[in-house]
Amino acid sequence: MKQPLNEQFRRMQKLAGIITENLNFDYQDKETGPIIVMDDNTMDAILDDPELQDYINPKSFTRNNKSEIVLGVDNMDYEQFDKLAKFLGIKY
Repeated sequence: MKQPLNEQFRRMQKLAGIITENLNFDYQDKETGPIIVMDDNTMDAILDDPELQDYINPKSFTRNNKSEIVLGVDNMDYEQFDKLAKFLGIKY
């Protein structure tokens, strides 16, 4: 799918380091499996990344009882989680 010109321009700016987004998230290991709790900007950044679009889409996210955005990562294989972790800067 071809991205609109403004999205391509925004992505090029990010790659060039002109735009730096603050990604706010919290990696948590719950009894039901590992999750990442995040804000709307972090979710949007994940959805905008072409490498992550193969396995993360808007339906991948839910909201918890505090209305926080949650992404479960227990169903990702190692390569998928590794790409997401590098994108977010999670060291494991």
